Amino acid sequence: MEYQIWKITRKNMSNPNSPSKYWQQFWNNYLGRPPVTTDDLLQQVAKTVNKKPVPMEIIKCMIEMISKQLTLTPADCLLDFCCGNGLLDEHLSAHVGKLVGVDFAQNLIETAQKLKQHPNITYQFGDVISPLESLVGGDIKPNKYLMVDSLGYFQPAELDTILDNIKKHLAGKPFQFLLTGIPNYDLKWNYYDTPERAARHLDNEQRTANINDGIGRWWQAAEVMTICSKHGLFLRATNQPHCLSNYRMDVVISTTPLVEEKAIVYLRALNESDLERTHQWHNNTDLFEYLGGNFRFISKTAEAEWLRERVAFSRNSVNLAICLLPGGEHVGNIYLRDINWVSRNASMHLFIGSSEFRKKGYGYEAIRQLLAHAFLDLNLNRIHIEMLATNANAIKAYEKCGFVMEGRLKQHAFKQGKFVDVLVMGLTSDQYNSLGGKK
Repeated sequence: MEYQIWKITRKNMSNPNSPSKYWQQFWNNYLGRPPVTTDDLLQQVAKTVNKKPVPMEIIKCMIEMISKQLTLTPADCLLDFCCGNGLLDEHLSAHVGKLVGVDFAQNLIETAQKLKQHPNITYQFGDVISPLESLVGGDIKPNKYLMVDSLGYFQPAELDTILDNIKKHLAGKPFQFLLTGIPNYDLKWNYYDTPERAARHLDNEQRTANINDGIGRWWQAAEVMTICSKHGLFLRATNQPHCLSNYRMDVVISTTPLVEEKAIVYLRALNESDLERTHQWHNNTDLFEYLGGNFRFISKTAEAEWLRERVAFSRNSVNLAICLLPGGEHVGNIYLRDINWVSRNASMHLFIGSSEFRKKGYGYEAIRQLLAHAFLDLNLNRIHIEMLATNANAIKAYEKCGFVMEGRLKQHAFKQGKFVDVLVMGLTSDQYNSLGGKK
């Protein structure tokens, strides 16, 4: 079931003409009367479908997903940014030892304090991008953080500030931060699914990106990844199940890699500190025996420029480092290139930098994780690769991940003094799903 959530949060409240001031006034007066019933509480924060409150089964589903994604326990202290009227917090408080809810709408906070209070909950009126000491005090150190259906009303610089505030407040202590219901740019046409809605959206974008059918800003997972990489943080992004939304995603941010228990590698965004390794790899003639491109000596200056381009956010590529578990050693790179958002396809590229790390299954694991990101997070429909016909190990790894042979380019590459064939392999989302997704 698709439904709209118009949960608005703060933006530059000091400017009375700003979108933030508008949304603050909007939510302070949304219901227009003091809430009494559960339906009133749902309507007060626009948890509605066709102006009717969503079934409580949806709220229960949200609580279960939040608890599972954050692995909440009675030992946890949870800070809920943009908590609204405490509709979810009353239920979440049963999963944690302490909960602090913060919101910029005074009316919502007063409702929470009156109707959704619990011995282990504290509600605080405040600006969620303020230093945490001003919101929770210096003695409270939450280890779990939550923002439900609200990131759409923030800009990337503000998310950067929130993460910086958390890190400063915790002074190196570990934490996890779940942001749910993020409007997913790559799925937005599922929301603007009629010519009229699409036209209204395009018109709104020309006027302002912040008051767009109540949705706010449409985010891409790669944008969040870039911000997390700056702070040395890790993330896992997943699209929400259709029972909640077919155009929103959830992101878990953590101080440690978020991987499956049996995983031997994890992926992260490239950053400029990778320069020494990538420069060494790109000047390694041995590596290019396995790649379709030809070897060329690369200067440190040229490598730095190449890396800056890969580190910068791009709508048409995803550039990731392959790192070992548990130590985090960077052993190779994997990319999605030439992403076509209309046809929803992209090419995949991969290399393991040093020979000592090859033939150990790291490439296969990296491919598997990137496919999950491509099909489940980015909503791509087809991934294709090209590889030397002589690279038997690569062919085996791609076949194990579900890729099928689509063609052969005769004498397409010149390697070590002779022309060799290049194979084309592909995998569609239907094929990926038929194999059970993550194999």
